[in-house]
Amino acid sequence: MLGSFWLGRLGFIDLAALYVPETYLAPQVAGGKVFGVGFVLCGLCPGTACVAAASGRGDGLAVMAGLFAGILLTGLALPRFERFYGGSKFGVFTLPEAAGLPYGVVVAAVVLVALGCFALIERWENRP
Repeated sequence: MLGSFWLGRLGFIDLAALYVPETYLAPQVAGGKVFGVGFVLCGLCPGTACVAAASGRGDGLAVMAGLFAGILLTGLALPRFERFYGGSKFGVFTLPEAAGLPYGVVVAAVVLVALGCFALIERWENRP
């Protein structure tokens, strides 16, 4: 987010020319929860799961196998969930639009929230 913001502000990229996928709220929230719970349970994020798999670790290989199985099963089951998938279509919808705030203000708010969360997690991890 910061990279896109500053590259746009400095004139290196035109943010209006970037593709923003349409928002399908219900399936994206459901998919995010499944995806997030899976990574919390395995204790790896997508990048570390790939590295773990590439280095031959069993947990990384299991996570990657689960990812590919989930993608395959979702693709095969999609016709059954077509109403659910298309039922909450919002078109192209971004966080600044949802908040009614300028892009820069939203970027600053997201960065501050992230830094606050990182500080809380670090404090929680370092308690005796």
